[in-house]
Amino acid sequence: MDELELLRQKALAVLRDSAQSLDDMKKGSDLLNSVEEIENRRLNTRKLRRELSESRVVELINLLAPYATVLVLAATLWFQFWQQGQVARDKAQDRDDALWGDALKSVSEGKALPAIIQLKYFETSPRGHKQDGFQLMISLFRHSKDIEQFKELFENEFTPVSAENLDAILDLNRALHSQWVDLNRRGDNPQLQYQVILELSYIGTRIAPILQKRPPDKAFDLHDVAVFDCDFSWVDLTNANLDGFVTGRVNLSNANLSGVKNFNANPSGAKDFRDKAWTDTVWWQARAISPEFLAYLQQAAAFTPDPPNAHPGHYGPNAHPTQVQYDQEIRRLSALNSNP
Repeated sequence: MDELELLRQKALAVLRDSAQSLDDMKKGSDLLNSVEEIENRRLNTRKLRRELSESRVVELINLLAPYATVLVLAATLWFQFWQQGQVARDKAQDRDDALWGDALKSVSEGKALPAIIQLKYFETSPRGHKQDGFQLMISLFRHSKDIEQFKELFENEFTPVSAENLDAILDLNRALHSQWVDLNRRGDNPQLQYQVILELSYIGTRIAPILQKRPPDKAFDLHDVAVFDCDFSWVDLTNANLDGFVTGRVNLSNANLSGVKNFNANPSGAKDFRDKAWTDTVWWQARAISPEFLAYLQQAAAFTPDPPNAHPGHYGPNAHPTQVQYDQEIRRLSALNSNP
């Protein structure tokens, strides 16, 4: 029980017991008045504290009001910008979908060049169709009607040929190489086989200048790449990945093949081509060859003379190596590896 309530009860008890004594009545009355005065002071104190607290809340609200206004305004502006950005993104996506539809229409109508130009947009688009566009582009190249159309498509897609688009060109080469392997294995469509070889030859000619200028910290990844009938003189394939690499009638004079350790002759999925990848190229004219690669080539692609009256020979129309030349070059390359 509250102490004031105890005092109040005591005062009332004094008043009850002092019916015949004026002095006791006065004491009880004074005590009751004191209790009420204390109670009133307590009430006033509570009221004052409450008013002070409310005043501080109001002051705090007044203090924070400008910041709250700024936050609300910022949130409103952010939402408006986000909404505008979303509208812009939706419009861009609609535009991309429309362009994709136009490209598919060009493909279906057999309009390869317009389709290549339209698909080029999707190479840098952040909104999708990039991978699908690339695969569709590969398909257009694979279905070129002749080498002239292939060159036209290539010029529109990969001009200028540079280190930046080399990987995409090599992916195209791998797709054509796979097509050629399938045709060759089945013995299908010799005319198309020949066209694919012409296409691979053209690609080799276009990328050779890039391969001649290898950056010091780069090793070219030529896995499953095929090159035919082109000039690869002075290319720098130091430490290159040549797994599945196939070459035929290619000029490799002064090529740098040092550091090459990945040279599995099997193109992907072409087990029947094992150890035939280098047999038609005068590889021993290279400037340098890693010891491991040299040993492999000596076993798998040693010099083989052309049959009598063969024209052109299997090394190409402008290559006429002899056993003596081969032996001399092997001694040179072996000496280089013995004295690095």
